[in-house]
Amino acid sequence: GWVHGDLKPANVLLMADGSARLADFNMAAELEGTHAYTPAFSTPDYTPPELLWSEIGERGRRIRPSADVWAFGVLAHLVLTGSFPLPGGTPTARRDAAVAYARGGHELRLSPELPPGWREIVRACLTRTHADRIGTDALLRRVTGTTEGASGGAGFSPRTRARPRRRVLAALAAGLLTLAALGYGVARWAGDGREPAAGPRPGGTGSVAAASYGAAELRTDRDVPPAYRLLIVETAHDCDREEVSPALIAAMLKVESDFDPDLADPARDEYGIARWTPSVLRWWMNEDGTPGETVPQPPFPPAESVPAMGRYLCWIAPRLDAGLPGDRSVLVAVAYRTSYRKVNDAGGVPPKYRDYADRVAHHLKEYTPRRGK
Repeated sequence: GWVHGDLKPANVLLMADGSARLADFNMAAELEGTHAYTPAFSTPDYTPPELLWSEIGERGRRIRPSADVWAFGVLAHLVLTGSFPLPGGTPTARRDAAVAYARGGHELRLSPELPPGWREIVRACLTRTHADRIGTDALLRRVTGTTEGASGGAGFSPRTRARPRRRVLAALAAGLLTLAALGYGVARWAGDGREPAAGPRPGGTGSVAAASYGAAELRTDRDVPPAYRLLIVETAHDCDREEVSPALIAAMLKVESDFDPDLADPARDEYGIARWTPSVLRWWMNEDGTPGETVPQPPFPPAESVPAMGRYLCWIAPRLDAGLPGDRSVLVAVAYRTSYRKVNDAGGVPPKYRDYADRVAHHLKEYTPRRGK
């Protein structure tokens, strides 16, 4: 009757007796019918595609037990092979791949190191839609059966230490079905193996973690929605250019849409949180730099729109002429709204876009943390 909400390797504790225990229940929530409500924050690599663009309500994000099942599939693949099942060298890239996979544009790249039994389990966990995902009871039966049926073979060499890993995964699968019995969480473990200290009640600090993510680069006391902080900060990090900072991306999203993921402006042919024109988004939607095969159709989820914005800004930045007057970050933003050629030709911000530049500059200053304090 519970959803953990943040299943990942860091939240699995391996005990001295070989058992596995779940930790960190700050995101955990009790089911209310078919759903639970958790803070709007999660770890991208273990978040199912349907939650990457889910609506965030006053009570947080609606989440199903199938979200834990997806996370278990990713974790199992990582533990048994050392690699993720979706392509990409960064969490942002793999998140983009998850969106493309859900839309039919990517396939799972399961490692050949997975034995047949585990290959089928992982595939059953990582379906494109939650409705097709294996249920928790069936998952436990299949994991237990595969583990008990593996007598040193099943595609593993005894040198790979596969048997202990399979036992860990079987214990973890059982743990997902007994969240209520495990209590509300584990805040920390003492080094002498004593029992865990009592943790906070679910839903208490998960939202705090979301609201404080990237605090050194993006102020936490302004109106940037916690649900988008991780996305904004990691998108800026993927660019690795000083002009393209988390504060700039947040300022631009504020000016473009006021952080509205459902924005639709048919008169301008612009949609989503970053106000993308579909024919332009096509060229920036793929992490590998290749254009989409077809023009995408709205709605555009933030997990697709924001990284695409970051890739476009990163492409624009080095194409602006050196020595242009004004803040380079603001010039990059203006070039996003018009083009880098028009900014270069105007020798700075074109008159038509001065109001836009002023608004971006205002929020850029507002969202940038103060230094030296």
